Amino acid sequence: MTAFSRPYSVFAAGLAALALAATVILFGVRGWDTYTQVALAAGLALLAIFIILEPGWTRERLTGRSAKYGSNAVVLTLAVAAILGSGAFLSQRYNKRWDLTANQQFSLSEQTIAILQNLKQPIQAVGYYQPSDDTGQRASDLMKEYTSRSSQITYEVVDPVTRPQAARQAGITGPSIVLTSGDKRQTIISTDEQSITSALIKLTQDKERVIYFTTGHQEFDPKGGTGRNDGYSIVNQYLLRDGYKVVTVNLAISNTIPTDATALVIASPQKPFSDAEVKLVRDYLKQGGKAAILLDPPINNATQPEPLIGLLAEWGVRPRVDVIADPQQSIAGNPLTPATTQYSMTTVTNGLENALTFFPGARSLEILQPAPDGVLVTPLIQTSASSWGETDFNGLRTLQIRADGNDARGPLTIVASVEKGSANPTPGEPQTRLLVAGNASFVADNILQQVQGSANLDLFLNGVNWLAQSEDLIGIRPKPADDRRVTLTTDQSRWLLLSSVFILPALVFLYGAGVWWRRR
Repeated sequence: MTAFSRPYSVFAAGLAALALAATVILFGVRGWDTYTQVALAAGLALLAIFIILEPGWTRERLTGRSAKYGSNAVVLTLAVAAILGSGAFLSQRYNKRWDLTANQQFSLSEQTIAILQNLKQPIQAVGYYQPSDDTGQRASDLMKEYTSRSSQITYEVVDPVTRPQAARQAGITGPSIVLTSGDKRQTIISTDEQSITSALIKLTQDKERVIYFTTGHQEFDPKGGTGRNDGYSIVNQYLLRDGYKVVTVNLAISNTIPTDATALVIASPQKPFSDAEVKLVRDYLKQGGKAAILLDPPINNATQPEPLIGLLAEWGVRPRVDVIADPQQSIAGNPLTPATTQYSMTTVTNGLENALTFFPGARSLEILQPAPDGVLVTPLIQTSASSWGETDFNGLRTLQIRADGNDARGPLTIVASVEKGSANPTPGEPQTRLLVAGNASFVADNILQQVQGSANLDLFLNGVNWLAQSEDLIGIRPKPADDRRVTLTTDQSRWLLLSSVFILPALVFLYGAGVWWRRR
């Protein structure tokens, strides 16, 4: 090595090392493309220049004693580079992510995946966030899951500070995500799966879908309130997220079922329907209507006639006047709250495998045989073989109940679906769908708030989506954000402070002092 060539040879060696390292990285990320080939050629050319400038040094390193030991280091270095390059290549070609959270918090729900797999039109998503915004990073991480599931979705981030004109044109005044498809647009402020999936549903639906809840008979109210354990306000909230419009209708006043009704819900009326109202529902179903009729047992009015019972019998289902007792499958040891994790394999129960549903104070459904002509009745949820339908309502309050000869024996049906119509209907041919349940309280607000982790709400929403012929929406709903905060009492907070700030440091000090004393 001469004094004249030394600076150039060192410079060439450094550039050669950088070029070869870039080759490994580019090969892992981009594959064997032009950029990778150019980097490799540059690295080899620079390495040749170094050898020409330093022939003596090269010869000594290849033939001297250091070559024997240095070759091991070279082989090890090349092996590490090969492993890193292979890992980068495989990660680029075969993208795989694992969600290691306790409840799969960062994995998309079955409902979202089904919606993404059925997208027919391109959707452009633009997030308006600054690079330093943590919310923007969380939104980008979530949108990666969406774009990885469907090629119809694209996502880009626009910095409203560096590109204010783009933000103004989009009408953006704060951090948000804008979804567009054709001339439709949805703006999302919350960066959670529920909000994004709800926006996708609204963006892709062809027409407004309206769910009518009957009122006027003390039914569960989707608007909430102080009666009937606060009604169905949670159900209403989730129906809105699924893209439905929720409206109440009093059949006694309107004298008709609105023509824009996607489905009708009758949730545990406490007062009887008039003959005229029953006729409206009967005619609606005969003309291909869709309805969910949920009837709690008439514990306080067991002798009062129930006009809807006769209507349902016309469709092959007769609710019994009883309360199901199931000592084998129940919640908290209460036999009057039957529960199950097993379901018939149907569209309504899709995605509920091994999920828990329970029905406080349910009545049983009798499936009539033979079924009316052209009607298909399918039991969806049944109790265990040890259950029975208790008809002695006086003993329910003290739980002094036992099966006798007047009680229907298990397994008993709690929920059933009813269909009438051909598999391939002609335009205008009636296609009736009916969901019947011997319980309405299972999705009341107080039940859903008290018991976390059940699939009661999913079951009901699946049923509504089935009635609306929106099977692509059936599945487990997006999970709400998991709140893992720990709430401490005053004594617990004081003990935590003392133990971490004083006690633990004092123990370390005493241990150190003891070691010093023994070694002194």
